[in-house]
Amino acid sequence: MEEIVVYVHGKGGSAQEAEHYKALFPNCEVIGFDYHAQSPWEATEEFSGFFTAVRKRCGKLTLVANSIGAFLSLSSLNEKLVDASYFISPVVDMEQLICNMMQWADVSEAELAEKAIAEMEKTVMDAGWDGEWYLRAYDHYKNKIGSKECEDGKIFIEPQGFCVMAEIGLEEGCCLKAMESVEKYLDTKYGIVLLQPPYHRYHVELGEISSYPPGYKENAGIFCHNNPWISIAETVIGRGNRAWQVYTRTCPAYIEDISEIHRTEPYVYSQMIAGKDAPNFGEAKNSWLTGTAAWTFLDVSQYILGIRPDYDGLIIDPCIPDTMDGFTAKRKFRGNTYHITVRNPAHVQKGVTKLIVDGATIDGNMIPAINGTGHDVTVEVTMG
Repeated sequence: MEEIVVYVHGKGGSAQEAEHYKALFPNCEVIGFDYHAQSPWEATEEFSGFFTAVRKRCGKLTLVANSIGAFLSLSSLNEKLVDASYFISPVVDMEQLICNMMQWADVSEAELAEKAIAEMEKTVMDAGWDGEWYLRAYDHYKNKIGSKECEDGKIFIEPQGFCVMAEIGLEEGCCLKAMESVEKYLDTKYGIVLLQPPYHRYHVELGEISSYPPGYKENAGIFCHNNPWISIAETVIGRGNRAWQVYTRTCPAYIEDISEIHRTEPYVYSQMIAGKDAPNFGEAKNSWLTGTAAWTFLDVSQYILGIRPDYDGLIIDPCIPDTMDGFTAKRKFRGNTYHITVRNPAHVQKGVTKLIVDGATIDGNMIPAINGTGHDVTVEVTMG
């Protein structure tokens, strides 16, 4: 079968421009593609249909695309349809081009974002909810990973943390169910394991994760890096006691009294801790080799203490243990310093009933952004 070269023109061009490229591909059939699509979502159907038909009558298909034609090709084609590509783009400001395209389609960036969010949430709930927790993935053969249907590896920590942080299924009660499943199946006194039950044989479709002994590394070890995801997720559903418990079980400052078990430096996070299925349950490995500290800082400062930056201002939304009377904090935000006092007279875990900023009561729990810098702002928060 012969090689075919397809030329995709830019805006205002035509398929006849393909004649210029015949000299560059003397041993190939060179054809032009006159398309009507004006946006990536329109191109998906039109381009795929055309290239699928051409693909059936050649051994090799090469794409030459110019300007907006290159952008639309990238948005709608894949390596199964095209063997080689050459892109010609005179576009200097791609951001402006995309903005122009949205204007032509009479759609705003916010509308596109909201649509994408809604589609993703629906996809997760349709294909990713397993009844009591969120699935981890699907393998190459379209089999579920992290499902009650699996032999081993029925539940994983990662999707529970991220789906709940994203509040997917919050109103339906799925987030609470997922956190209850984490506590029931993954929780241990030394931290939350990555999965349960561990893999007991090698799975060629999964690879490395099933190659470790049960309870070590990715095979049901306690990865410190993703424990803060669960702590943050617990604040989403308002469980401050549980968020604090998850935080303290891996935090070096709270586990010094088990140093003979932990067996790494008592002042630093480790990559992993041997899980409950390992002979040396609780023994840490690979100290320093982790991103846990950064995630923990985010967890404690923005979700447990609840002092969280937002585009419109500074959110104050604590989620703390109900035994705490409150706390004080100082936060620098956009060149200004906020002196924050939080009181918890009702000993709740979450909820702000009053927010006073420089003596004035503010509705809600967001301090509007201040114009200018160098200000000292006094903030009083009452939980209830």
